[in-house]
Amino acid sequence: MRPILIAGVALASFAGSAAGKHHALKATPESVQWGWLDPSEPPKLTIDSGDTVSIETLLHARDQIQKGVSMEKIWTGDSHCAQGNGEVNLTAVECSFQEIRLQPIVRKDLKLTWPRIETKTHFIQVGFDEDLMKAFTIALNETVDFLTTSKGLDRYEAYSLASIAADCRISQVVDVRKGVHCMVPKSIFAAAKTATR
Repeated sequence: MRPILIAGVALASFAGSAAGKHHALKATPESVQWGWLDPSEPPKLTIDSGDTVSIETLLHARDQIQKGVSMEKIWTGDSHCAQGNGEVNLTAVECSFQEIRLQPIVRKDLKLTWPRIETKTHFIQVGFDEDLMKAFTIALNETVDFLTTSKGLDRYEAYSLASIAADCRISQVVDVRKGVHCMVPKSIFAAAKTATR
């Protein structure tokens, strides 16, 4: 059960940015969405670019699992402590999280069709579609676009590098829209710089 954070702008993560004000968004029955998302829902928290947010989550079913409560009264939550890549069905180790820390950065210089993810070790591009092959094609094209616009490769070089180094995985198949994410390790670019010296 993740609280919904809406800032009213397109947000993108950018590693290494200076931190602004810190906010804490506690999980309460009033601050979480359960089983549906509505873009017209009023924001639970508004932040500025560069602020950090600690998000708390409830145990699945909004902490309603108590002794004597029947399953008919409990559609389950979606905080997964453990689950295999692919999410082949709805089964996972459900749990609550005391804190998930995020730092959204508004990037008005980026015009993205799909979200992009950056971790300490990887650049990650995603694709979603009802057809798994189409989802893969979207993720692959996003990877090629990333390598050309951000790393200066031409499309042929980017396509070759994606085949050599990108680790494309199935994000999930349980939903109607299937997901694929392609992970490009940052280490290959560090190695390339070293080799040219």
